[in-house]
Amino acid sequence: MKAAAEEKVRIHACTASTEKSKRAPPGIYEETESREAVSKILKRNYEVVGGTGWVWSKEELSNAIDVLVVDERADVALANVASPAHSSHNLVLLGSPAARAAAESEAHPEVY
Repeated sequence: MKAAAEEKVRIHACTASTEKSKRAPPGIYEETESREAVSKILKRNYEVVGGTGWVWSKEELSNAIDVLVVDERADVALANVASPAHSSHNLVLLGSPAARAAAESEAHPEVY
């Protein structure tokens, strides 16, 4: 947001969560109503939307966005990336390659 402001580029951004944060990041709107967030995402009211896997796993968001970025991929089981991946045409996984290899060697929490 800071770089965009410096370049005088207006970016409409939001986070989709169940409750507002105590200290909202400047320039980022907080969507707390699920239906409203989905509606605005589908209408492309925002260029950047942050949310958990639960947000992007919603069936109505299938192919709704251009790029889904998963940060700290090593902290997320690959099975938990697969479900929200349907929301996007492109998937970007970020994180340390060493940590990613360690995470992939672990079993999914529900598999014994």
